[in-house]
Amino acid sequence: LNGYNAEVKWGTLSDYFEAVHARVTKFDSLSGDFFVYSDVFSEGVPAYWSGYYSTRPFMKKLSRELESNLRSAEILFTWSLAVAQSMNNQGALKTLETSFGGLVKARRNLALFQHHDAITGTAKQFVTHDYAEKLFDGIIASRNLMKMSAQYLLMKDRNLVQKKFLQ
Repeated sequence: LNGYNAEVKWGTLSDYFEAVHARVTKFDSLSGDFFVYSDVFSEGVPAYWSGYYSTRPFMKKLSRELESNLRSAEILFTWSLAVAQSMNNQGALKTLETSFGGLVKARRNLALFQHHDAITGTAKQFVTHDYAEKLFDGIIASRNLMKMSAQYLLMKDRNLVQKKFLQ
């Protein structure tokens, strides 16, 4: 790039690792014990936290599941809403628009979980249980919206849609 004294190249992941291995031949590793963060007797029992990636892995899996479902629901919802709008299908529009609240709730539940105490795993047990319920609720809401949107998109004659068919 002119003026920046830089050379830019496009490469693959293999190119990157080959370049790293060409520069570094020995990588450091950690062995033995190390002291983890401890919040001793926070809930009447010793509590140790060993980091973001290893604390409460089930909860992190739930959050990734909700993120995935949420993204799919957003895509299907947008697609079905666009189809209903192009056909001026008032029954479908009303049902889809009222169902949008579930998507908003799922987003809020995910955002709440990504608060530092939840995502790091340092929240108290009863709070973590509440987060889990909220994540499950978000997954159910997003899957219901996906089901409703897919049902509408797969109909042969979308003009026959009545509100009761999309519930």
